[in-house]
Amino acid sequence: FPPSARLTLLLRHYYESGSAQTLNVVKGTLGGMLKGGMYDQLGGGFHRYSVDEKWLIPHFEKMLYDNALLAPVYLAAYQVTGEPEYRRITDEILAYLMNEMSFDRGGFYSSEDADSEGEEGKFYVWTPGEIRAAVGEDDADLVMARYGVTPQGNFEHNTTTLFLARTIDSLAAEFGRPEQAVREALANADAKMLAARAKRIRPGLDDKALASWNALAITAFARAGRGLGEARYVERAVKAARFMQENMVRGDILMHTYKEGEAKIPGYLDDYTFYVQALLDLYETTFDIDYLERAMQWKDRTMELFADPAGGGFHYSGSENEELIAQAKNFFDGSIPSGNSIAAMNLARLVRFTGNKRYEMELESLFSTFAGPMSRSPGGTAAMLNAFAFHYEGAREIVIVGGEDDPVTGAFVETVSRRFIPDAIFVYWNGKDRKAAKLMPVLEGKENVREPTAFLCRDYVCDAPITSAEVLRTAMAAPYETGGSAR
Repeated sequence: FPPSARLTLLLRHYYESGSAQTLNVVKGTLGGMLKGGMYDQLGGGFHRYSVDEKWLIPHFEKMLYDNALLAPVYLAAYQVTGEPEYRRITDEILAYLMNEMSFDRGGFYSSEDADSEGEEGKFYVWTPGEIRAAVGEDDADLVMARYGVTPQGNFEHNTTTLFLARTIDSLAAEFGRPEQAVREALANADAKMLAARAKRIRPGLDDKALASWNALAITAFARAGRGLGEARYVERAVKAARFMQENMVRGDILMHTYKEGEAKIPGYLDDYTFYVQALLDLYETTFDIDYLERAMQWKDRTMELFADPAGGGFHYSGSENEELIAQAKNFFDGSIPSGNSIAAMNLARLVRFTGNKRYEMELESLFSTFAGPMSRSPGGTAAMLNAFAFHYEGAREIVIVGGEDDPVTGAFVETVSRRFIPDAIFVYWNGKDRKAAKLMPVLEGKENVREPTAFLCRDYVCDAPITSAEVLRTAMAAPYETGGSAR
């Protein structure tokens, strides 16, 4: 399975330490996944998991949650390294979710099946004859070399799951073409193969919307919109959040599933915690204070419904769900991070935004409950460890104050947004919104700022004001960029 939570934790470690070994592990894993058959080389998006250690042969089901979790990881890797392949994969994942997994009201479907016509992977695999028929004789050998297509195949019935078998430069050398000509030929061939594939019978679609997975998709689009400066991604995140608010919320209950105009089943812990995370990400992307207020409200509702006052942490089922003989409590990450881990990160972020001491007590109680699992199985509690590091290693507050239309304000916001900054919250204030000023203590005393200004703060104590985007870029240099320590 894609280890999204572990990769996120490793990227944080690299940010703080500059460890080349850590970065190489991340790059090796991300590179292996994007080159292998687990990634849909033509249509974008990842299949559910690989059946081999080389990420070559997948189980062909495509899940909303896998892709929603992987897009932010590839985005972060792009922000850290600047490698265009990571940007490409981020964009292709999100294009797949927009084009194939979205429905008109704004939500996202759950998954696509592995099978079509009764055979697993039939929609995705190729034979040499099918390649030649799709792209023509002139480029068929080039395409087959690129994607590892052979008469023997690597999958059932002598078919091939496409993977990146050859690099562009090696193909250019073998076929005697300039590298740019090879790229253009492959792009043209990809379009022809996609058109041919579109005529096949597509795998079945699970067309229900799940609250937790839709919330993960909102997070993916919000972070990508902010990190890449892509308004279309922000708009898609806002549209999905509106869909959830209008169709999956009944009073103070978040519903678990939606299909054909009807929301059913009171939500579980993951639904609530991932929704709170999505609202926080939307605040840090749009700076609409309504998202932050709603995140606080749904966080409080999570406590009311799911908290275990006797044993600590949160149950998976809440008081609005069916009554169970024994309550489950997920300590460990699985194919998605545990709801308890996301609850911890939500609390850690809210502590920084609001300074609320009750939130801090709830968070530290949660960490106490998870101390044993974190110590015994760090790999299985990576998402919780990420929250732990955020809280105890001294998260920062980055504050921009200035007029919405001032270009200097825009330059400040862009400078912060484009970077991978795992140890901070991001606040923008126009200097007028009293609701925001009342809610966030880091804004205290900043109402008299007369020009666009950036503040780098820790525990609401800020360094000297910064009035130049260039100075801000220098001041924000990560430890791995300066060779220093995060603390």
